[in-house]
Amino acid sequence: MKLPVLCLVVMTVLIACNSQGNNQPSDDTPKALTEDKSSTSLGSKKRHDDLLEKLYEELVSQNIALQNFEARVSFLNNTIPDSMNAFNEFNVKNSDYYGAAERQAGGIIDSMLKEKAKSLINASLANYTEKISAHTRLIDTIDSKSLTLADLHRLLKITRTISVIQFQNDAIPNKAPLEVMPAQLDKVIKQTGTLIKN
Repeated sequence: MKLPVLCLVVMTVLIACNSQGNNQPSDDTPKALTEDKSSTSLGSKKRHDDLLEKLYEELVSQNIALQNFEARVSFLNNTIPDSMNAFNEFNVKNSDYYGAAERQAGGIIDSMLKEKAKSLINASLANYTEKISAHTRLIDTIDSKSLTLADLHRLLKITRTISVIQFQNDAIPNKAPLEVMPAQLDKVIKQTGTLIKN
């Protein structure tokens, strides 16, 4: 009983090997599409978009315009936080102060004195808010444009790599290993049924 099953396995392996031999990647195939998946995933946590990132990195390495673009994006990503640091630290300190002042005012028992304290705090806070309005508008603009750039960056990666994967889709592996399986399964299923009856 073991012999037919062994023959089935050997035949399947031979067909699969022959199929692989007829579907060797060309020299133009990106490395990201020819890497052994098992060798790149063992022992490491990979993001779902790793293949896209790898394809894009290969394209960047071959394209001066993309290299220049990526350099500018990297420069902006590093310098934007630095440009905001001084104001952010200044603003945090002021926010901390006004928060503490409001808590102090909340602890005043006398209603008239409490109202006076709150009035002073509100007037000072309104004055401060007005003084930093130009800064906050600039930061809002920077944040908005940064989000737009991030979205466009993702779209760029997709538009550049999708043509590569579509071209690769033309090299679909030989379906011969799949075609033999249904008939072989039917034979073993039928044999199983016979053995069950016996």
